[in-house]
Amino acid sequence: MRRFQIILIFAFALLISGRAAAQEQMIPLPLPNWLEVKSSALSKDSILVGEQIVWSTVFSLPEDRELVLVPYSAVVEAEQAPVDVVHDFKLDTIAVKNGIREIEARVLITSFDSGYYKLPLMVALTPQGDTIYLDSPFLDVTNLQIDTANFVMHPIKGQMRYPITFGEVLPWILLALGVIVV
Repeated sequence: MRRFQIILIFAFALLISGRAAAQEQMIPLPLPNWLEVKSSALSKDSILVGEQIVWSTVFSLPEDRELVLVPYSAVVEAEQAPVDVVHDFKLDTIAVKNGIREIEARVLITSFDSGYYKLPLMVALTPQGDTIYLDSPFLDVTNLQIDTANFVMHPIKGQMRYPITFGEVLPWILLALGVIVV
């Protein structure tokens, strides 16, 4: 029994340390030499269930190159990720210097499932038919903790009764008069 407890504690410690290490590092993906990702970050590292968060990625590419981002809602749906896209990519040119464009891509996302997730990769296409995958950050979604020590339960209220108005009775009176006349 003691041996099982030690193994369980050791496994839990490995799980926690692996999660912390994975949170800090992003997996380097091979990119074309003409494309450089300057930054990719979430506006907050953790959110409550249902809160919205902005994922902003800044990348630079030559002015003569074109890059088309696949709608993130399609990527999320294809991967069946536990996040929802509130507003898809909004692209903004930040600067143009020496023939290099610096572009910021922003997407507004939320999640209704608590947990620790790696967001789906950002997918970009070139006119030549190449597919480029841009790395994504991790998102921690937590539930709101309820203080059960001070929780006071209240009874459920009954339905409210409203008085019947003349406008509600009038069609029935007219119907009855119509039946009597006919």
